[in-house]
Amino acid sequence: MTDSLISEYKSVQKDFDDYHIPWFIHKDLELSGIVQNYISLKNEVTMYTGGANDYYNVDLMVFDFSSGKKMLLNQFVRKDKMDVLLKIGENEFRRIKDFSPNISIKKSGYWFENDKFYLPDNFNISDSGFVFFYNLYEIAPRAEGYTKLFIAKDKLKGLLQNDKFFN
Repeated sequence: MTDSLISEYKSVQKDFDDYHIPWFIHKDLELSGIVQNYISLKNEVTMYTGGANDYYNVDLMVFDFSSGKKMLLNQFVRKDKMDVLLKIGENEFRRIKDFSPNISIKKSGYWFENDKFYLPDNFNISDSGFVFFYNLYEIAPRAEGYTKLFIAKDKLKGLLQNDKFFN
């Protein structure tokens, strides 16, 4: 990726003699936490290659420590309780974005397919609960920024496949 970026930058400089705007890539991989047999990582990338805006993206990942496999949300939440978790998530989303349950998500300016709230597979687990992350442009215009949604462990009681997950 770095070689490609340097090559592209040199190409732009050849085409435009007076082009001297610096480009950059910043990558940060962070251990977010370990809960039971699961490790949560945060991979953050900021990049600028010209233009009006930089690129910013966060990937949250949970891995099973034993197998090394990436985990999905439905591997933690009981199948019959996923709708309950979605409702909790939507209520929290509406609270942090400060709009009423009477207003549709679409009318409030957010982009959810068929006006139906979802929790992304972009999540981490901490000792206090689950953190979900919506990147720029995922559910709203760039000006809205990213959205970080936290669901506390006390709200997850009875929803997880392992009742003793946070003990």
